Amino acid sequence: MSIDGGDFSRQVLPRWHTFTNAVILGEAFAPPLPNPKIQSGHFLQQKIREWQLNKTEALAADLVGNALLSGNPIPPEAKRAAEQLLRNAKTSTGRILAERVLNPNRAHYRLNSEELRFRAKIALLKMRISNYPHNVICWTDLAFYYAALGQIRQSLRAMDIALNLNSDNRFVLRSAASLFVHAEAFDADPEKALFYLRASDSTKHDPWLMASEIAVSDHLDIRPQTTRYGAEAIRTGNFSDRDLSELRSALGTLECSSGSFSKGKKLVNDSLIHPTENALAQAEWLTARKQLSFHYGDYVIPNSYEARSIAQFHECNFGKAIANTWKWMEYQPFSANPAMMGSYMASFVSEDYVQALEFVRAGLKLSPRDFYLNNNHAFCLASLGKIDEAIATVAAIPQSVGQLSHREAGTFLATTGLILYRASRPHAGRKHYTLAQRVFTREKLPKLVLTARIYMAREERHYDEVEGNKLLDEVLAKSEGNPDTPLIKLAKKIRGRPCSVKTGTVSPRFEHALDQLEALTFNER
Repeated sequence: MSIDGGDFSRQVLPRWHTFTNAVILGEAFAPPLPNPKIQSGHFLQQKIREWQLNKTEALAADLVGNALLSGNPIPPEAKRAAEQLLRNAKTSTGRILAERVLNPNRAHYRLNSEELRFRAKIALLKMRISNYPHNVICWTDLAFYYAALGQIRQSLRAMDIALNLNSDNRFVLRSAASLFVHAEAFDADPEKALFYLRASDSTKHDPWLMASEIAVSDHLDIRPQTTRYGAEAIRTGNFSDRDLSELRSALGTLECSSGSFSKGKKLVNDSLIHPTENALAQAEWLTARKQLSFHYGDYVIPNSYEARSIAQFHECNFGKAIANTWKWMEYQPFSANPAMMGSYMASFVSEDYVQALEFVRAGLKLSPRDFYLNNNHAFCLASLGKIDEAIATVAAIPQSVGQLSHREAGTFLATTGLILYRASRPHAGRKHYTLAQRVFTREKLPKLVLTARIYMAREERHYDEVEGNKLLDEVLAKSEGNPDTPLIKLAKKIRGRPCSVKTGTVSPRFEHALDQLEALTFNER
C-alpha cells in the first residue's frame, strides 16, 4: 500500500536556503539585538579594510554579504562595493547581493531557476574557503550543497564549523536547525538544533528564530521555551507581518494541536497577512486536516510549491500536484519529504508507477532507511509486476513486524499483501490485507482502512471479479453524499475499468523469502 505521510504531523520547521536565496527571500537578516556585540563592528571594519586594499569581486562580495548579515545599517564602503559588483560581477550571486544593498525596497528578487550544479558549487566554495577560512556564509552554503547530494556526514561537519564561527546568526541557526532535523535519518541528534537555538541570545529577540525554536520543539515533542517571547513579539507591533508570519503559524499550530482551535485559527489566519511560502504550506496542511478554511489561490507567493501541491491533490488536480511536487523537490533538494509525497501522488490515482519510482529513488538517496519510502518502493515494483525486486526491497524493512509501530506494521502488511496477490497467492494476500485493516481500525485510522480496502478490492477483482466489485461497491455506497476525495476517485476508477493487473513469477531464489512474508503475523501489543 502506497502512503504519503500526509496524515503525520507537520510543523513550520525553518526552510533551508543558500545564502543568495535567503537574501532574495528576505529571510537572511535579523534585526539588530538591543545591545549588539562590539566585535561584530570590528569584524565588518576588517572586511572594509581588506576590500579597500584589494578591490576584487570576491572581497567585494564578502564585504557586502557580511554587511547584510550584520543586521546593522549598511556602511557607505559596502554600498560602493555593491556598486562595483553591479557593474562588474561575473556571477549572479554578486549581482543579487548588490541589488539587495542598493535597492532594498525592491518588491521581487528573481530566484535562479536553472538546475543546481551541486558539485561545481562545492568546488567553488572549497576554493573560497581556502582563501577565507572564517567565512561563515561559505561554510553554511557548503553544508547545504553536501546535504543536497545526500553527503550528510560532510554536511554536518561543515555546519559544525559554521556554528563555531557564528552561532548567533539567524541564517546560520535556521540552516543548522533544518539540517539537524533532516539528518535524523543518518543518526544525527535533532536536539542539537534546540541546543543552539536556545543558547543564542538572538532567539529571544528574533521572531524567525522563535518560530524555529517552537517548531523544532514541537517536532521533537518537547515543550517550547520561546512561546512567551513570541507572544510578546506579536503584541508589541515592532515587527512586520512578514517577519511574524512563521511565528504566528508555529504558535497557531500549537494551539490547534492542543484543541484551542479559536486561538489557533486566528493566529494562522494572521500568519497569512504577508505569508512566507512555509506558512502558506502550513495553512494548506491544516486545511487538509479540516482544522482551517483556506485556499492557496488567494495569494501569489514565490516558491509555494508545497502549498500548491497539497491543495491541488485534495482538489483532485493530480497532474498539477505532481508537477509542483517536482518543483518543491528542486526548491528543497536535501529534503526527502517531496519524494515521499510525489511517490504517493504518482502511484495513487495516476497509477504512474514509473514516475513514482523516480521520486522514490531520489528520496532514498537522502533518507535510505526511511520506512515509508522503502515501502512505496516495494509497492511500485509490485504494481509493475516486478515481484522479485519487490521482495528484495521489503527485505530491507524489518522482517519482524514487532519492530515496527502499529501504523508501519499495518502499512507493511498491506504492501506484502499486494506482493502475495501479484505472486499468485491470493489467499495469503487477502489475509494480509484483512489483517492490515484490522490494525488500522484498532489505531483509529479510517483513511488507511479505506485505502487498504480499495487496494485489496483492486487485487481481488483479478481472481474473483464479483467479490472485488462487491468490496468497491460497499466503499462507494458509504461515500454517497460526500464530495469526491482522492480515495473515492481511485475507487471509481478501478470499478469502471476491466479487471487487469500485472502479475509476475517469483524466481526460485526468492521463493523462501516469499514464504516468510506469507507467514508474517501481527502481535497486537
